[in-house]
Amino acid sequence: MALAVDAKVLHHNGCSVLLGGVMRYARQEDLQRLALIMQGSAEGISLSDIEREFAVSRRTAERMRDAVRNAYPQIEEISGESGRKYWRFPPGSLGRMAEPTLDELTAGHRAAAIARREGDELTAEILERLLVKVQAMFREDRRRLIAADLEAQLLADGVAFRPGPRERISSEILSTIREAIGVVAELSR
Repeated sequence: MALAVDAKVLHHNGCSVLLGGVMRYARQEDLQRLALIMQGSAEGISLSDIEREFAVSRRTAERMRDAVRNAYPQIEEISGESGRKYWRFPPGSLGRMAEPTLDELTAGHRAAAIARREGDELTAEILERLLVKVQAMFREDRRRLIAADLEAQLLADGVAFRPGPRERISSEILSTIREAIGVVAELSR
């Protein structure tokens, strides 16, 4: 678990939450990302792929593969032409674990806005259709929650990223604002 030295604390309704110094569970996040990569690969992912993707040693790649395999026994093992082994999930195995995050949805909306601002209407429309489809896949309760959080996030980003002359806002401040929006959303649930 890594904590930033320069952390701020948000107090809301009697709860204190760490901001700025992101509390991370890097191993858990890496294993989840590995599972998603395995889900998204038709051919599967080899130990060499894991080593390269996560910048880890062979032994760590083996431990990561084993941890994912222990948590998800439905993983398929495939032997390649050269005898190399690959691992993957059958399509749809991870279900809702692969839902996009608030930050990913916000980035998609920002990309559509940038494309529109740059005069690329076709790309903007395609991105907006994709975002509608992605959000339609959420359960109804999640869709309502994410809509409110997304609106707040886009409003904050709109202020920070509007075109024309503006004050420079550091990425740390933007990150803290985004984190606070997420924390307040979590506390209000």
